[in-house]
Amino acid sequence: MSASIRCALAFLCASSLVGLALAQAAKKQAAPYRELFQDLDANSDRAIERDEVPPSGRAAFDRLLKRGDDNHNGKLEAEEYRALLLDLREFGEQARKKAVDRFHAMDRDHDGKVSREEFTGPRARFDVLDRNADGQVTDQEFLEAVTGKAQAKKAARTAEKKSGAAAKKPAASAETKPAAKDTQPVKKSG
Repeated sequence: MSASIRCALAFLCASSLVGLALAQAAKKQAAPYRELFQDLDANSDRAIERDEVPPSGRAAFDRLLKRGDDNHNGKLEAEEYRALLLDLREFGEQARKKAVDRFHAMDRDHDGKVSREEFTGPRARFDVLDRNADGQVTDQEFLEAVTGKAQAKKAARTAEKKSGAAAKKPAASAETKPAAKDTQPVKKSG
């Protein structure tokens, strides 16, 4: 076998492995959203209806429905949900790009840091961004603050939705629920 054919085969194998790794990483990132959809889809019809959403999440569901209910049937179907998530991911990527652009616009001397003098926002915000209090905000500190804030909000919303979905699930009936054992000693009167 010639060296060029071996090189091409090696490249194809490496490309396949990289593609597989990327697909697995994407699948891992999508898992919480898939689980949330399944938790909310109480009747397993691959669509979330307003009645399936806990009262605390209905306002957010209504907003999602306005943006994602393409066929206007009052339900958020699995493909519509997926499309919304892709839109949100694209929005997040654009927001990150804007944050990078804003950082570079403030970094007038192009040293990869924004000093207090270069910073165009409020002084209190600079102090929050400057995590190590060295008087400079690095691009890393800036992006961590921007993406960290977004991730904290996302985690809070996901936790709220999951707790609402768990509260919505019916409790076991007395017939199927095992009897509780009395673990406290009985006191004798006397």
